[in-house]
Amino acid sequence: MQQTASKIGEVIKKKLSISDLADAFGISRPTLYRYIEYYDTERRDSIPEHITQYFDYISAEDVDGNDARVKLVAMKGDGDLAITRNRISTYRVNSQTGSNRWREGEIRTLPVSEGSRTMVVFEGGFDPRYSLVLSLRIEGELHPIGEYRHAESRGFFVIDDVVPCKDLFYEVSYYDGIERRTSGHHPLGGEQR
Repeated sequence: MQQTASKIGEVIKKKLSISDLADAFGISRPTLYRYIEYYDTERRDSIPEHITQYFDYISAEDVDGNDARVKLVAMKGDGDLAITRNRISTYRVNSQTGSNRWREGEIRTLPVSEGSRTMVVFEGGFDPRYSLVLSLRIEGELHPIGEYRHAESRGFFVIDDVVPCKDLFYEVSYYDGIERRTSGHHPLGGEQR
C-alpha cells in the first residue's frame, strides 16, 4: 500500500524546509511530522495553538515562501528568530538590542534587514488602513521622504528602494477616520549576525 503525501506537509516543503521549521518552533522533526499528521487528520486540538495557526496561514494559496518566513518573524517577535532569503536564522535587529524584540508604541513593530532590503513587521493584521512613513534625519530633525502601503494580506512593509543609513527612521500609522495610532519613530536599520 502506497502512503499518500500529507497536504500540509507538501505545502510546508514547497515554502520552507522541515528542519528549519522544526528548529524555529523548538521541536524535533519527528514531533513536527506528528503535528502535520494531526493537522491533516483533523486532530488539531492535539497541536499547540501557535503551530495550528501557522499551518492555517501557510495553507493559503497566495502565501509564498517569503510570506511563510515573515509570519514566523511576526509570531516569534520576542525571541531571536528571524529570516534570510532562503533560510530561517538568527538575526540582530540592531546593535542595541542584540535580538528580535518588538519596538514598543501604540503599534508594535519589528524591522528586519538583509543587505539593502528591510522588512518592517507590524502587529495589527492585514488592515489596509496601516501605512509606513519613512523619514530622514537632517540636522537633528526628521523629514518625511516616502510613504509605503503594505501588500494585501501581508502584515509587513518591504522597503528596498532607499540607501540604508543610520539616519533613516520609520513610523507605522493606523487611521480609521476617527482615531490615529502610531508606532512612534524608530531607526530603520538592522544587521545580520
